[in-house]
Amino acid sequence: MSGWFDYGRSNGGPTLYSPNKTAVTVDVLEAGFIFAVLIVFFSFLLILPGVRGTERVKVAIRITVSLFIGACIMICNFGQEWEVGHIKTHTQYKAGVSDEIEANIGMKIGLRSINITLKGDPVRQEIANITETINYNERFHWSNPWGQGRRGFSQFAGNINQEYRAANFKGLPYPILWIAEYFVFDGEGIRWGRYYRWSGFYSHIMIWLAFPLWIIANILSFMVIRYSSYLLGMTGGCLLIANIVYASVRNPTDLTIPFEDDIMKLAWGWTFWLNLVNGIICCIIAIVMFLMDMLCQDKIAEFFGVDPLQDYEEYYTDGSEGKSGSERKMAKAASSQNGHDTNDEAAIGDATNKRESQLQPHYRRRGFTITSKQVKKSLRRPRAAPRQGEVNNGIGSIEEDEQITSNMLDNSSSVSGDGEGELYENADQFAKHQQQQQRTLDAQSGVYIELSDK
Repeated sequence: MSGWFDYGRSNGGPTLYSPNKTAVTVDVLEAGFIFAVLIVFFSFLLILPGVRGTERVKVAIRITVSLFIGACIMICNFGQEWEVGHIKTHTQYKAGVSDEIEANIGMKIGLRSINITLKGDPVRQEIANITETINYNERFHWSNPWGQGRRGFSQFAGNINQEYRAANFKGLPYPILWIAEYFVFDGEGIRWGRYYRWSGFYSHIMIWLAFPLWIIANILSFMVIRYSSYLLGMTGGCLLIANIVYASVRNPTDLTIPFEDDIMKLAWGWTFWLNLVNGIICCIIAIVMFLMDMLCQDKIAEFFGVDPLQDYEEYYTDGSEGKSGSERKMAKAASSQNGHDTNDEAAIGDATNKRESQLQPHYRRRGFTITSKQVKKSLRRPRAAPRQGEVNNGIGSIEEDEQITSNMLDNSSSVSGDGEGELYENADQFAKHQQQQQRTLDAQSGVYIELSDK
């Protein structure tokens, strides 16, 4: 007597369901990487409306290009289409069956394994009075571990040898076993399995090296753009080396597999070309970033959102820089003679003031020297006001500088003097006046540069 919960049960045991076998339609690992990158990409798209103005477009470009490079690196590393081959032919189906089938046979070689497909045309065919569904997809690995192993099919043999023996016990169709057999033999001139394992091993190392370089390049793009271009160029170089190594080491003779109606020949797959294109794109972007950092540093800094002020350092020259050695000696002798031949304190102060007024500020950017006018023109943007109670280390607002300058001018007008050069009491007062005037001009130009006391 059947009850409410007796469906699918036999002899009172647990419920058992028949297996629901489905054909392989897509590489799960490749699809997983693609979906992961798309999730991250759409997550960044959700925050783009919070970015103001034209920065939105710049951020979108940076995110898209960076994620594209990273996704291509991972897909090419684990992709299965470095080399592909496909034919349509008549062939024997299984052992003990003389009937032939018409099927499409495909082979895809990756860095870690080989994938073999067999799909009937049509999929359901009658063989030995039995209707069978012919749709197979098998993968044989030579990695994990990467060693060649011993000859034969024992537990000490290579990974692909053991999987081939398991496929024999499983009773897979002949076309799949024929193709896998070419990668199992390792003797004389038949060493395709060994060479493909070597090429896959060295290529996947170079691609794995490109992945952390890509991450570091992204981090440095927010700090030092030139270093980021270096790392991105190294990323592209590693990807290109992976292609060169794979094409050079894979096998000395081309692999061709004959069947009844056709011969299967291999060609480069889309993963191989994608890795090549990705490496070229990385190198081109790195070169563009380097040249723009050399020639248009402010534009590239604005694109990446980097503060260009962090790359500048300030230094002073007294006007003798650029003169010949004899000219500098004559100027030094003249100044020393003026200092010793007179005891007039005002004359000494005048000479000192003249030298102080010749100090010219210069700005150096990682080995390059530019004028203060170029810095003011390229870095025009407002600066934050100092906090209340914060020590004003020589930097203040425009109103403070104007007030200080006017006070100094008022004080200087009260100083008595009989001749030229005696408007100030000493050289220090004149130097401070010059510094305050320079600070006021810099503040009015939109950038504030601290002038140290020299």
